[in-house]
Amino acid sequence: MVWQGVGRRLIILLMTVELVIEAREAARTGRGAAIREAAGLSRGELARFAGLNDATVSRYESGRRVPRGDAAVRYARILRRLEAVMAARAAA
Repeated sequence: MVWQGVGRRLIILLMTVELVIEAREAARTGRGAAIREAAGLSRGELARFAGLNDATVSRYESGRRVPRGDAAVRYARILRRLEAVMAARAAA
């Protein structure tokens, strides 16, 4: 029983680490800005949807800030959602 809780926490931790790495890669390569622009969103709109401020997204996209912690997780999640929506539209 105890191991189940540990396993679940470990899976959540690994998923979180994966999202942070994904956010950093998207910011470093410009993929985040490309996804946002392809979706037709402004930096401010993406920031609001991700629960971030405009300046944070601007700094990610310009390479002046590395996504970290919970903000990185939110940034990666919104980028994933945008990619999924665009893929679904392209398939339709």
